Amino acid sequence: MVSDSLLPIIITAKCSLGYVSDNNQTSCLGYHINDNLWYVNWLLWGVPQPFPVVTVTDSYLISSPWTPFGLSDDPFFQAALDPADSSRSTHPISLFVGRTAELRLIGSQVVGASSSRAILTGGPGVGKTSLVNRIKASLAGQGVLTHAAPVRVVGGMTPRQFEAEVLRVLLQMRAGEQAATSSIPHAPATSSRASEQAEDDAFWRRVGRLIMGEDSVAGGVSLGGFGVQSQAVRIPAEVQHTALTTEVTEAFRRLSRNGTRRLLLHVNNLENLSTTAAQAAANLMQQVRDTLLADFAHWVFVGATGIERTVFGGSTQVSSIIPLTVHLPPLAPADVADLLRRRYAHLRSGLRFTPPVDPQVAAALYERFRGDLRGFLNLLALAVQQHAISAPGRTVSAGDIIAHVAARYQASVVPHRLSAEDFTHLVRVVGGQPWPTEFRVTDVAARAAGALTQAGASKAVKRLLLSGVIAEHRRDGRSVYYQVADGAVSVALAQT
Repeated sequence: MVSDSLLPIIITAKCSLGYVSDNNQTSCLGYHINDNLWYVNWLLWGVPQPFPVVTVTDSYLISSPWTPFGLSDDPFFQAALDPADSSRSTHPISLFVGRTAELRLIGSQVVGASSSRAILTGGPGVGKTSLVNRIKASLAGQGVLTHAAPVRVVGGMTPRQFEAEVLRVLLQMRAGEQAATSSIPHAPATSSRASEQAEDDAFWRRVGRLIMGEDSVAGGVSLGGFGVQSQAVRIPAEVQHTALTTEVTEAFRRLSRNGTRRLLLHVNNLENLSTTAAQAAANLMQQVRDTLLADFAHWVFVGATGIERTVFGGSTQVSSIIPLTVHLPPLAPADVADLLRRRYAHLRSGLRFTPPVDPQVAAALYERFRGDLRGFLNLLALAVQQHAISAPGRTVSAGDIIAHVAARYQASVVPHRLSAEDFTHLVRVVGGQPWPTEFRVTDVAARAAGALTQAGASKAVKRLLLSGVIAEHRRDGRSVYYQVADGAVSVALAQT
């Protein structure tokens, strides 16, 4: 047995291993063990002891699934980097993998010109926002002024509203800069410098009043000269009545200190645009062309594949001022494995560690998601949390991931991707089969057992192709072979 004098040291050691000690009891996944010395002997030396009294508490039902793995948080949460503070401990730049060429292309354009415009496109969940935030974090280290939340293009947005959003971001950038430099000692300002500062402050106050309104106090003297009255008054924003192009241009000049430093603006929300919405966005870009050409400003527009054509390509007046379009391909499986290793290392807590999912297993499974990293990481998080109910702290295999999530994806994902009838056709031909099992139109008809003609099978395959659920895999003579191209549907089909 271990001496009672060692208990404080032992208890500290157990806490560092991910256990919690309270009132001379040890809590491990909610099981309270009422004999510290028994547990210490078992933990450190494996000495058999009489089994202690164990009681189950609510902490077993409500506890972090990541603690048994030796992790402090969810390693699959796709949180964006904070461009305002690249050293932030929760999501530092070191967690970013790959994308070196794209980073160089856009970053070099920003530092190599007085103003620029670029488009970044890619599929859903591929990592566009993460890349832009990585670019912002890197450029901020080189003195480029950036911002956290993007300028968002919304349906029906007018040129004034767009320019107002840009001014809001510029106000936030200025406020962030002032906060960062407020604690730095400054030499007393000369009279000319003080005058310039007063003029600058007056400009930004006017901008704030234009787009956000202003709080003021109205006062007066009552009848007879007795009593003073005052009342808080909200002066509404003037944006709906005022053109803002001049203010935006002047704001860029002031924030850039007459071009001695660069400003980077991130415009987002150009995703899943209908034909009508894309045309509206194209019209907006044409109307704000002069704003986009403002000196000292660098713009990155982020959206779905094709916006370079549907939003920016309809007018040569717009397309001619945006020379760079970068398309973001899916991360390579090796990069996904590297990403998980970095996240695991970053979130390690205590001395014990077990990977929730082996990085190589994850990389192999990721291939069927065709670049939807966000959707893939959500899958892993859900599977591990389900697995932790019955086997906390144990690595989840690829088969376990599919088994835990298939039914849920059938209910939540499939209805948004394809009809119940077409899903049934897929279940017949590839359900439960290894991914990527191939099939032909004739296979769809044959597995329907007379319920579907060859012509009906051909129509079903065309519908699945149009929806993106399946894709052509290869051709052999006149035979065309298809495979499931949607990772979430593949999981719902329980493809191993």
